Amino acid sequence: MQCSDPRVSDKETYPTTARTRPPSTKISKSVVSLLLRFGWDRIVMVRSTKKEWSMIADAIRDLALAHGVDVHKSHNIGNYLSFSHKDTLNEIARTRESTRVYVFVGEHILLVDFVEHMYVSGYLSTGKYAIIAVDEEIYVPDVNPEWYMVKGYANPLRDNRTLDKEALKNIYEPWRSVLKLTPSHPTRPDYKEIMNKIKNASREDPFNVPIHPTILKSMKVPVSAAHAYDAVLMYARAVTEVLAAKDDPTNGTAVLQRIRGHNFMSLRGYTEFRYLNPSQGIQWVLGHPPEAHPPCGFDGKRCSIDPDPMTIVLLTLAVCVVLVAAIFAFRSVQSRDRSQSGQR
Repeated sequence: MQCSDPRVSDKETYPTTARTRPPSTKISKSVVSLLLRFGWDRIVMVRSTKKEWSMIADAIRDLALAHGVDVHKSHNIGNYLSFSHKDTLNEIARTRESTRVYVFVGEHILLVDFVEHMYVSGYLSTGKYAIIAVDEEIYVPDVNPEWYMVKGYANPLRDNRTLDKEALKNIYEPWRSVLKLTPSHPTRPDYKEIMNKIKNASREDPFNVPIHPTILKSMKVPVSAAHAYDAVLMYARAVTEVLAAKDDPTNGTAVLQRIRGHNFMSLRGYTEFRYLNPSQGIQWVLGHPPEAHPPCGFDGKRCSIDPDPMTIVLLTLAVCVVLVAAIFAFRSVQSRDRSQSGQR
């Protein structure tokens, strides 16, 4: 259900294991495709230390290296609630002179802090930097974009009624440099209703989760609930078919044979893929994607001329020859002028 370890895809080792959550290698392909599309061949990774995020980050790193992308450095970020992240953000900020592209893999609340920190430092506003973010915060198109950016996504406690135009600009502007890869939003019409039922059921037996009614209304059900729903549904259908065939329901191989290759209606609905939509462009800060490297390179060597000893010797000899020739020419002219003056 929740395992994203790519090793589980090896059915010779895990012949009786199926999952409804895609492996980490799936998202890694999207990230690397994005890097190659814009020619970004040098990155710095900012990654959560949690296991599920580490597996995704490792998959991205390995695939990026395999395609010639230089993973210049990786920064690990611990649990948001248990560490002082200011020093870590400052350390990450020091890598701005060695990359133009950051790949962020972690919780969206950490992403918000990271993006705001980079913007306040003055670098994102130049349009020369980009952040590719991978998180599980699902964007819902029918939600008011202002609510999504100002309150729902960035800061649930923020009161947008107290914000003026300048404050709203400071909230929106940092995200113009962020490309976020996120799970597809649910398309099933009754998805929201089902999620509300799950929230209410969590307060009842046998779960009895103590949730205050005020918090319950704004609380989001994680996408893992949909994965669990799909997993139970698929397993129940497969076991029903096994029993109907008078096979042993404890035989994992027999159960998996009735799962593999079968289509099913996910709780999240069907997904529509649109690989090209010319009407939806990216509003880059500078009007074009950030360059992978500064014009002179990160170390400035592209604009500097390394002194070649042989070149220096030849130039010195040439200057000496020209200088000697100029002296002789000057003396010759001077001597001629004197002789002409004497004849007069």
